Amino acid sequence: MQSTETFEANTLFSSKVLLKQIRNYTEALEKTDSNESIYKFIQTDFIALLNYYTAIGDQEYNRFQEQEDVDLNEIYILHFKASEAFKDIALLHRNVLLQLQISKCKILEESTTIDKLDKHFEASKVILLLATNELTTTIANEQTALHKSEKGNEKLLSAIKHRKNPWEVYKAQLETIKKQVKEIVDSSRTTSRLIKVFGDIRIHNASFLAQLITDTEALKKHQGEAIKSIKELNDAEGISTLISWIDKTLLSVSKDMDLQEIYVDAVEDKLKTLSEQTIPVQNEDGLLLTKKIDFNRTAKKWFDFEILPALIDLWENKNNMSSFFKHSLTNLKSSLLVEKNNNSLEAIPAQLQTLQNAHAVITANGSKIKDIIAEIETKFTNQFQITKIYTNEDFLEVSLQSSLTHLASEHSNFFTTIKNKLGSRFSSFNTKYERNTLFNNQSKVEEAMQSINYRMFKEDNAHYDTLFLNKNFIGDLFLLPRKDQEAQFNNSIEQWKNGFNKAIIITGDRLSGKSTFVEYVGEKHFGKNTVYVKSDATITFGGRKFSTTKNLKEALQNIKKGISNVKPLIVIDDLELWRNSEFSLLENTRALLSFITSESDNAFIVVTTSKQMQSHLDKRLRFSEAFSTTISLNKASIEEIHKAILLRHGASHKELVAINQEPFTSKQIEQCILKLSRKLNYNMGEILQAWTYGTTLLDNNKVIYEDKDIGFKDFFNAEEIIILKYTMLHKTFNEVEFKSFFSKSYETTYKPSLKRLTNTKVLLRDKNGQLKLNPVVCMDIKQILIYKGILN
Repeated sequence: MQSTETFEANTLFSSKVLLKQIRNYTEALEKTDSNESIYKFIQTDFIALLNYYTAIGDQEYNRFQEQEDVDLNEIYILHFKASEAFKDIALLHRNVLLQLQISKCKILEESTTIDKLDKHFEASKVILLLATNELTTTIANEQTALHKSEKGNEKLLSAIKHRKNPWEVYKAQLETIKKQVKEIVDSSRTTSRLIKVFGDIRIHNASFLAQLITDTEALKKHQGEAIKSIKELNDAEGISTLISWIDKTLLSVSKDMDLQEIYVDAVEDKLKTLSEQTIPVQNEDGLLLTKKIDFNRTAKKWFDFEILPALIDLWENKNNMSSFFKHSLTNLKSSLLVEKNNNSLEAIPAQLQTLQNAHAVITANGSKIKDIIAEIETKFTNQFQITKIYTNEDFLEVSLQSSLTHLASEHSNFFTTIKNKLGSRFSSFNTKYERNTLFNNQSKVEEAMQSINYRMFKEDNAHYDTLFLNKNFIGDLFLLPRKDQEAQFNNSIEQWKNGFNKAIIITGDRLSGKSTFVEYVGEKHFGKNTVYVKSDATITFGGRKFSTTKNLKEALQNIKKGISNVKPLIVIDDLELWRNSEFSLLENTRALLSFITSESDNAFIVVTTSKQMQSHLDKRLRFSEAFSTTISLNKASIEEIHKAILLRHGASHKELVAINQEPFTSKQIEQCILKLSRKLNYNMGEILQAWTYGTTLLDNNKVIYEDKDIGFKDFFNAEEIIILKYTMLHKTFNEVEFKSFFSKSYETTYKPSLKRLTNTKVLLRDKNGQLKLNPVVCMDIKQILIYKGILN
């Protein structure tokens, strides 16, 4: 075997020459001075170094396989020692290249600063230099060790002949890394194009919003000019000039282009250029992770769910503002024409007051528009960025909280499509797995039905259970004050009596006692001067009797006519029930807010609804801001719960015993109540209801209590979850409502799900034909929806 020196002198490739190439590469790496230069350096110089190394490795491997006279020192260094180190450094360069690619994108998208980019470059350069120097040291040390003690390494070198050479494995890994480097470089062009498209859309959006603000400010300015002109009007001769100005102003406002339609069309055109792309986004445990994203579909979906609802609100406010402005100027013109004909200025003070009021309304509309614009801009800034693909979150993910109606009507097959995709992805699973899954799902349905059956009203316990379920009137003695909440209410009453406008919103889950609380405090503070505004009912107030429909505005106008010397309590219990196909909940809520603004000094207004509905309305209106006080009845204190249970149990005149018929001690009863309270999140009504699940009446005036409630299983599919969310939010619904929401997909997709929910008694039908949640599963359904991320 020829010596290393002879071998190195007679061949182009050797570990010593490789070492020289690595040192040359390191020196060149030290001269890089920017993100862009090191990015190009990796994709050219490092790939060249990698190619050089694989060429050396291939040459020695082929000679070794053909049993030519080879230097085993070279084989040992190149194939057994340098290969692992080279793989590590190749992975490091790939990872650094990806991070450099990400930083390039962030600069293009202006989501980072040049200063941070420079720091990133320095850190990247340092880590690469450390790695390449370490590689140089590793190879040099191995060469030195082998050359110093050739005799001592004879045994090791001899063993090489009898061990499988790992070169082919390492070479394949290096080739994969080279392909990945190319993939990262190629994705740069894709991401740059995507960033440009997204940037154009952002610029277009900013221009659109800026134009809206300009138009809004122009209307306010014109209104201000009209007020100024009226104030400066001293004689009838100036009326003609003012009328001429009004005509010109109205004409200029009427020439406003339909910005909304232009906006949507332009965005649509830009989104058409997007397509499905696979982009490297992350490295994890040596692997390069990619994301396959249909940018066209994802961006459209994001616009549909996140931007268009806000745009609709924005445009509605803009149109309202324009209409109000035109109406005020038209009225002013009409009044001025009358004054001109009469050669008088008598109506001018009244017109001035009207214009000032109109100006206040227009200013308020302008503020709403600015708030909506700020919301849209925030969403664009925080979400609409290509660099979001490099995070662990789903790209432009749309929350299930967004617009149920929109989801149902236009994306009715969304969940089904996802489910089918998942099903096809795992289609290779055998039928045994499918049968087992089906069996498990059926088991959950059976267990859920068994749980509902056990919880529902038991005839043999009828008298005892009625005390807890309040199915019939059981007297005021069972009404318990909720001390903290009542203190809030009392404080608001005092402030209202001292001249403050007051409206209270009372929130809470099902069975939390909202209606009972309102009845209790209403009777205590207002007595007969309490008006319960209910839909589809007959109301007597102020000596007048009238019938209500689902039109809350009309009902409140009738109430308003009866408010004179009496300062009443006006209660709107379960706001979510004020809706039908003719009058939407949103319209009725707007009417309520308007009524609160104008009448909350003459009447004490109380509204009850769920926390979920309050949150839902806050997204569309500034709902909660209309109320001076929010009282939550979600949780009762353990003392209140304990007293409520013992009060009802005491009224039964029966003895509470354990399963062995041994009487419960006070401590045991306390522990049972505490356990139940924790389980049901201290919801008073849920706890009173659940108490009946564990009780069994004996003939000898004893009641056995045993906590043996069967847990409710989640067996719901995606369509059923949508139905349950809607029911939880709106309390009741009917098939006609759902058919209008889901359109064609109702019969094929949602009707079977609705049928299963009614068959399992998860949904019950009331005497009016409306469907609602079974009270015995309300808490379970809420927890399931929260767990799935459907509710907050």
